[in-house]
Amino acid sequence: MSIVIALGGNALMNRGISFESQMANAQKSMKSISHLLKGKCVLTHGNGPQVGNILLKDAAKLKDTYPVPLSAAVAETEGEIGFVLEQALHSVKPVVTVLTRVLVNPKDPAFSFPSKPIGPWYTERSAMKLSRQFDMKKTAKGWRRVVPSPQPLKILESGVIRNLLSTGVLPIAAGGGGIPVVKNGSRYVGIDAVIDKDSASAVLASGISASELHILTDVPYVYLNYRTKNQTALKILHTEEALKLAKQGHFGEGSMLPKIEAAVHFVSSGGRRAIITDLSAKKGTVITK
Repeated sequence: MSIVIALGGNALMNRGISFESQMANAQKSMKSISHLLKGKCVLTHGNGPQVGNILLKDAAKLKDTYPVPLSAAVAETEGEIGFVLEQALHSVKPVVTVLTRVLVNPKDPAFSFPSKPIGPWYTERSAMKLSRQFDMKKTAKGWRRVVPSPQPLKILESGVIRNLLSTGVLPIAAGGGGIPVVKNGSRYVGIDAVIDKDSASAVLASGISASELHILTDVPYVYLNYRTKNQTALKILHTEEALKLAKQGHFGEGSMLPKIEAAVHFVSSGGRRAIITDLSAKKGTVITK
C-alpha cells in the first residue's frame, strides 16, 4: 500500500516566513506525521509564500537580476522546499525531490478567467500600473495579481515517482501543484499558471495507483457550519454526499472546497479512501465510496 500526503502551508509557515522558520517547522511537522512515513509514501506541499517571495524580488527590479516566469518560480520553490523537507527527513529513510511537471490544457477555461491570487498586495495606484502587464484583482487587503488555475491532467513524472517508491525512496513531488506545462509539438513548455496543490496531489495519487490520499490542513475534520455554534464534525463522508454538500455551498471556495473535490476525484478514480485532517494526522474526515 502506498499513500500520498499533501502538506498544507501551515506545515512550514505557521510562524511567519523565513528560511529558518521553515526548517524549524519542517522538523516539527515531520515528527508529527512520522507514523505515516514508515510505509511507501509520497509528500506533496504548497508553495504560496515562497512564490510570493520570488515575485517580490522580481517586483523590486534589483540591479543585475532577471525576471523569472511563473512556471520557473514554481520550479525554484520545489527545489527550496524539497531541500527543507529532505533535511528534516534524512534520518528517516532515503528521500529525493522530484521537480514535477504537470500537463494542463491550454484551452482550459481558467486561462480566460484568471482567478488565483499570487504574490504581494499592492495599492490601487501600483495595481493600475501593473494592470498593463498582469491581471489584477481587488481583495480585502488590497490589490493582487491573479493568474489562471487550470485543472491538472497528468503528472509527467508519475513513472519516475512510482519507480522511486518501489526502491524504498520517499519522493517529494508536485510541490505547489507542480510546474504547469502544455504540449507544443513534441515538447512541453511552461505556462504562467498556478495549479491547485490538492488537485495535483489527487491526480498524482491516481497516477501511481496509491491506496490513500491524506490532505493535511489546519483543522482536524471537515465541518458543517464551520465556526458557528452549530459546527459539526463530519467523520465519514461518502463521495455522493460530499458532492451534494459542496453544491449546497457548505465548503469555502478558497479553503475546504478544493480539498473535498480532490478527495472525491481520487476516490472516484479508484483510490481506497481519502482523509482530510490536521498535522497530527490522528483523526480526520474519511472520504470513501
